[in-house]
Amino acid sequence: SSLSLLAIRSAQEALAETPRSGDAYLRLGLAYKFLGTIESQITSSESDRLETLRLYQSLMALHQALVTQPTSQFALDQLLEIYLQSQRYDLAMTILDRQSELTDNAIDITEEDIAKEGRNQQIREQISGTVQTAARTAADEIEKGTDRYQVAQSLYSQTGCVLEALRILDEDPVYVVNNPQAGL
Repeated sequence: SSLSLLAIRSAQEALAETPRSGDAYLRLGLAYKFLGTIESQITSSESDRLETLRLYQSLMALHQALVTQPTSQFALDQLLEIYLQSQRYDLAMTILDRQSELTDNAIDITEEDIAKEGRNQQIREQISGTVQTAARTAADEIEKGTDRYQVAQSLYSQTGCVLEALRILDEDPVYVVNNPQAGL
């Protein structure tokens, strides 16, 4: 735990000196991820809130690393791992798509890249059914007249389809304006 805190402090100091340092954001994201793992093993009652906090801290840092280093396979790998572990499958699909795009546009493709793309394709096949089923179920529920917020909440909490939940709400902006819960 103290090692993680030192890594966090070191990354924050590096960012204070160089705010657009992709490496510092990567280190920060990994440190938060590691700290979250350690804390979840040590704590029990407050672990859900703390685990969620560390998850978001890690995600924010890793996404910021991608802003500064858009082709960072390492940052993408870390995000993919987090999204798969937290069962956020449609977000994982976006990372898989981005990795495929980078591989397709690469000048020098190694055997390791080809093997990784094969693994990613297996993962994509495993989770795409879940995402597609969730999207079809949501569309059916909306067609039946089920409240959009309930459908979106179910998508988010039960199937891990964050983007699909947002899409359901975005389809009807008037609904979102008239329903304060949906705007959260």
